[in-house]
Amino acid sequence: MCRLLPVLIFTIVASAAFAGQKFDFEQFRDRLPWIWQSPQPVDPPKVQDAAWPTDPIDSFVLHKLEGEQLHPAEPASDRVWMRRAHFTITGLPPKPEEVQAFLDDSSKDRKRTLVRGLLDSPHYGERWARHWMDLVRYAESRGHEGDAILPNAYHYRDYLIRAFNTDLPYDALVREHLAGDLLETPRRHPETGANESILATAWPFFGEENSTAVDLRLDECDRIDNKVDVLSKAFLGLTVACARCHDHKFDAIRQSDYYAMAGFVLSSSYRQARFESMEQNKAVAEKLARARRVHLPMITKAFAKAARPVVDALDEDATIELTTSSSYPVEGEHQLVANYTQGPTPSLVDGPTFGPSSIRPGQLMLVTKQTSVPLPRWTRLIVAVDPGSHGEAWAKPTFNHGTWKTMKLPGHFENAGLPDYDGVVWFRKTIELSAGQAGSKAILHLGQIDDMDVTWVNGTRVGGYENPGHHYTVRKYPVPTGLLKAGKNTIAVRVMDHGHPGGIAGKPEQLSLQLGEETVSLANLWHFSPGANLKALNTNAAHAGPKSPLDQPLALSRHGGAIRDAFWDGLKNVNSENDPGTLDGLARAGKTIRTPTVTLASGQVHYLIKGKAKVYAAVSQALFTGPLHKTLMRTVEANGDAPRWIAHDLKSYAGQRVHFEFSPIGDAPLEILQVIDGGTPGHLPGEKKLFPREELHRALDNLMDGELEAQHVPLVAWLIESGKVKFPGESIKNWQSALDGLDKEARWESRLAVSWWAGTGVDEHLLDRGRPESPGERVDRNLPELLAMPPIDGLSPGRLELAQQLTAQEHPLTSRVMVNRIWHQLFGRGIVPTPDNFGWLGERPSHPELLDYLAVEFADTHAYSIKSIIERIVLSRTFGMSSTAADPAYAEQDPENRWLHRMPIRRLEAEAIRDSALAISGRLDRTVGGEPVLVHLTEFVIGRGSPTQSGPLDGAGRRSIYTALRRNFLPTFMLAFDFPSPFTTVGKRNVTNVAAQSLALMNDPFLYQQSGIWAKRIVQEKPSAPKRIQQMYAEAFTRPPSDHELTACLEAVTAFAGLYGGDPNSHEAWRDLCHSFYSMTDFTYLK
Repeated sequence: MCRLLPVLIFTIVASAAFAGQKFDFEQFRDRLPWIWQSPQPVDPPKVQDAAWPTDPIDSFVLHKLEGEQLHPAEPASDRVWMRRAHFTITGLPPKPEEVQAFLDDSSKDRKRTLVRGLLDSPHYGERWARHWMDLVRYAESRGHEGDAILPNAYHYRDYLIRAFNTDLPYDALVREHLAGDLLETPRRHPETGANESILATAWPFFGEENSTAVDLRLDECDRIDNKVDVLSKAFLGLTVACARCHDHKFDAIRQSDYYAMAGFVLSSSYRQARFESMEQNKAVAEKLARARRVHLPMITKAFAKAARPVVDALDEDATIELTTSSSYPVEGEHQLVANYTQGPTPSLVDGPTFGPSSIRPGQLMLVTKQTSVPLPRWTRLIVAVDPGSHGEAWAKPTFNHGTWKTMKLPGHFENAGLPDYDGVVWFRKTIELSAGQAGSKAILHLGQIDDMDVTWVNGTRVGGYENPGHHYTVRKYPVPTGLLKAGKNTIAVRVMDHGHPGGIAGKPEQLSLQLGEETVSLANLWHFSPGANLKALNTNAAHAGPKSPLDQPLALSRHGGAIRDAFWDGLKNVNSENDPGTLDGLARAGKTIRTPTVTLASGQVHYLIKGKAKVYAAVSQALFTGPLHKTLMRTVEANGDAPRWIAHDLKSYAGQRVHFEFSPIGDAPLEILQVIDGGTPGHLPGEKKLFPREELHRALDNLMDGELEAQHVPLVAWLIESGKVKFPGESIKNWQSALDGLDKEARWESRLAVSWWAGTGVDEHLLDRGRPESPGERVDRNLPELLAMPPIDGLSPGRLELAQQLTAQEHPLTSRVMVNRIWHQLFGRGIVPTPDNFGWLGERPSHPELLDYLAVEFADTHAYSIKSIIERIVLSRTFGMSSTAADPAYAEQDPENRWLHRMPIRRLEAEAIRDSALAISGRLDRTVGGEPVLVHLTEFVIGRGSPTQSGPLDGAGRRSIYTALRRNFLPTFMLAFDFPSPFTTVGKRNVTNVAAQSLALMNDPFLYQQSGIWAKRIVQEKPSAPKRIQQMYAEAFTRPPSDHELTACLEAVTAFAGLYGGDPNSHEAWRDLCHSFYSMTDFTYLK
């Protein structure tokens, strides 16, 4: 305790001193100038022993040794070198026959041949992918309390393995990690055509996620902090996250630099991408757009020509009463989040479903399936002959319904004496209101209607569901302000149904008119009258739908918007999991559109849509919220011909950033027009106008000229929707033929993978002390000041520009950081011993000139080839040294082996120990890639969110990289050997030597199991005990046993046999001997 007191006092004093230390940017910059300056070519130094170096690398090392009056160690033996090369490149031991072949090879380039063979092995990618996974804190679950699964995360792991095996240049690897989803020409898998580049962008989402966060903004700040930490450490070797709360205490990094980098992360969001089909379908979507441009003029002209006789058949002085398009004004102060009908709102789509761009109001379109027609054919036929629908006569308040019968609602058609009725029934009711009631905010509740309805109040349409399939859906229609009046008011409802009871059903309390705080019950007598009868019209055949998928290929969008294209209805996700939790397992991938990111002002959000969708309000980019934030997800539905405003109360999130994601439900049509925050949205019905026949001809003239003027939109819409114009078969046939061809080209099935989804640029506020409740000025997205890049376009997420900046050849850190990581993996210690921190609190480089030399060579000579630079270093004299020093006194002169007077002795990593046990026993399954193997559950794997299923004890024989990585339930055996917790970048693992490791080697059931498998094979393959022991040494240690070791093993196996009946071939005796090999230092350490 007394000895700890000075340490405690120093810590307190030092902390106080650092807290009061003034940020001195120039001083911090100048004391480490090299990390801010581009590496320059360096000539290898001259050395006294000119015969020793075989590569300039050796000259740098020897020059330092000579300066310290040290001599390099002797070369390692061939066996030791080969074992070292195998483990550092593939993470697996060499097979005895491979060792013997190498020893028998007398060629000059035998080492180069061996190294290139190892680099060409698929196991090279597994070993080096695992190193990179440490940098991005890879895990397949989200940790925190529930440890929710991150679906389909393993595709990133397989991406890394392929990237390393194909020797993807490092600059390309960086670009793909930072902007793989933004590359104009992404890298594609040579066999499957899948988008490889986008898979790299999964890394931001391997961090911990709190599914039960109370304060989403604070939670976002913590998640962004983790992403910035990984981004800066992994790619820059800097601890930028230390500047979240204040200017960096030790490096030339301002607090504003932290928030400049945070903007890159905030400008994009999470998604599950259809990576296997996206590039192929992108090409099909482009062909579809071209086909539309080619066929639309031809079909439009054919339609205009076919419509002439229809118009000519009208009386010369005939007039047509039509309604112009409705408008949807917004009163009061509001924020326009997105307007897809016009204006600059970008189309941020996750796949081709919403087409290349939004549709303008009054734009003609070619549909790909009949579902794009506003109403089903049988519905249009009934409405066309329904007496009440003609001019909406039975909806007008002046219409006299006094002769109609009455019935009590709620009720079905059969309650009105209409059993088995198919068709239209009209309901009307007159109510009397006071002036105070009429001036109140009104909402009309109509219970549960089966199936379709259109509803009017005082002759003005207030809502409706005009497509079938909405049986007993609750109807709730806001009544526009000013529509109700003091005195008598008329409500008219047209209900249409086929094959069901039909009617206005539900509970009596569901049928009412809400007037502010007052509720007027409507659950009483209504007047009713049958309209068009489907059976009487003998149109049952029409109910089956259109005779062909495209009996009416032309459609007109009255209002415009982001419109779902039914061509892509067949997209299907296979062998993949959907997101759990709030997203309800909804299959959203490839079918979702998102808005730009905004800061909520009022939080009273309204969507102007038509169709049905799930909308997710991604407040603070939290996609995995729990029960506290269920209101962020809701189903929105607006059926009928006209769009409708739908409210979403997010007032409790006012002041927070949000973007909105819309995903159609099933094959339901969907059109998104606007999203607003605040204000009072309205609906102004279109005006009724009389159009003479001549105006129809002028509209057709416009169409023939390839134009459509605004005043002719309702006329053309009427001609299209009336069903009276018969399209020429040839034009439909050609369009259908084009669609059939594209249908065959499209790839409908795909697996999913985690990826970034580019949004619009977001610049973060500088937060005092890192707390979101105290935002300061906005900070433009950028790198730290001393690495700054040109300004970024405000709409761009900026990640592509970031990637280009980091991979510029003159960048000070990119190449330095990576060659240092490679050196660390090969020697167990980097030239900069702290590979994730090149700053002041990190250690200084032991060989700074060598670091710069390698950085320049890596970019220039090796063209960022990781395999090439590894080959060069492994073939150097430095890597080939023995681990025994030339002089025992060097242990005092260079105790940490900082100057590399010998090759360091290293303990194998956790994966290599486990994988070696599998390889030696013969159980190793060398299959590359694939879904993770469930972790084996032990009595230590307990807690909330723990896996419900256990994997096999030996992981199905697969390499450790394929064991499922549950963040809260990591494999216990691996943890004993310093497997890193995946919470931040770990470029340098801890290496401990503790009793728990010896206990694991002696008692772990996995090693006991592998010992039995190994023993069984050895006894079968070798006839005598000495031969068996020699084979075991060759497999486990890459060398033969010494005479002393052979004698000791023979004595041991004899003693073991005595425990099991004295049989010298006893499986149990040889199992115990095999088990003892796993505890030997030659097994767990690399010389």
